[in-house]
Amino acid sequence: MYREDLREWERSAGVECHLTVDRATDGWKGDVGVVGALFKKPGVEVPVDDTVAFVCGPPVMFRFVIRDLLALGLPESRIVSTLERYMKCGVGKCGHCCIGVAYVCVDGPVFTYEQIKKLGEDI
Repeated sequence: MYREDLREWERSAGVECHLTVDRATDGWKGDVGVVGALFKKPGVEVPVDDTVAFVCGPPVMFRFVIRDLLALGLPESRIVSTLERYMKCGVGKCGHCCIGVAYVCVDGPVFTYEQIKKLGEDI
């Protein structure tokens, strides 16, 4: 998914694109392991002042990636994630996605980590 987009990003000036997978398939020559390990890779420097991190993927990894981004000094307001996994109807009628005072389907589903913490959501 998005293979061509990833290749384009890798060729873009001013963009560093680092990829990792959980399990390598035949022919994979990139990194294998958790996303946070990429931040500790030799030669990788995250320019914290100029970075916004968009965290997506399996929900189980959110907590760990966000922890690693915070440890780098990235502000909570520049870590962005999605809570769409809570949505059912998508139009604010069923109440399934209500977290605190927000309806994920109406007020999100994309939130900064700063907002997520205020909602009381533990990701």
